[in-house]
Amino acid sequence: MGKVGEDTDIFKMVKMIVMRQYDPVILFSFSKRDCEFLAMQMARMDMNDENEKANVVDDRGFTIDCDVAEKVLKRCFKVPYRALRFFDWAKLRNEGCCSTAVYNTMLYIAGEAKEFVLVENLVKEMEEGKCEKNLRTWTILLMQYGKAKLIGKALLIFDEMRVAGCEPDGEACRVMVRLLSTAGKGDVALEFYNEMIKKGFGLELDIKSYRMLLNCLTGSGDQDGVYSVADGMIIVSNPRK
Repeated sequence: MGKVGEDTDIFKMVKMIVMRQYDPVILFSFSKRDCEFLAMQMARMDMNDENEKANVVDDRGFTIDCDVAEKVLKRCFKVPYRALRFFDWAKLRNEGCCSTAVYNTMLYIAGEAKEFVLVENLVKEMEEGKCEKNLRTWTILLMQYGKAKLIGKALLIFDEMRVAGCEPDGEACRVMVRLLSTAGKGDVALEFYNEMIKKGFGLELDIKSYRMLLNCLTGSGDQDGVYSVADGMIIVSNPRK
């Protein structure tokens, strides 16, 4: 079978068959585990050229609009290279199909795969194509950079979000509180927390977020911050107090 990450002999053979147009062929494998492994490798291979893809869509009467593009991309969450391939192809077929929602889905997929060069390129495409970034776009960027612990980039995105006139919601602030708490930036995390409370977003914080913030403040020796957050938790849990 070969090592994980290496092309198997069967993959190389199928690739040669397609390139030399010896297909169609039938290959047999009697091991279930081998079949699954080979199927994952074959998924990387594009069996159709651009004309064949277009013919398949035209023959079946498919229209690539925003809804269709978004649904297809959502089915490619775990196979980012396929998502990108479809995304590029869909843009060629119909530029109008790539709405903000479609770009948001692609940004999420690229971020989950930690393909941040692709993320940057997608953001640039949105700006050049005058595809407006909405609150969900900014939140996805914050979440993905946060997961990758790229604190500086996340803070930059947050500032750009405000400059663009997009007011952060509770989810965006919660993402920043968690990110900064994990990074040990208790003082900055506390600023975001206080801003959430002032804007009435206190209910957006879950127990895990509070625990992360309190642990961070405790570790830094900020007792006043700990008491402030604890009081906030009491107010949120007892809004009539």
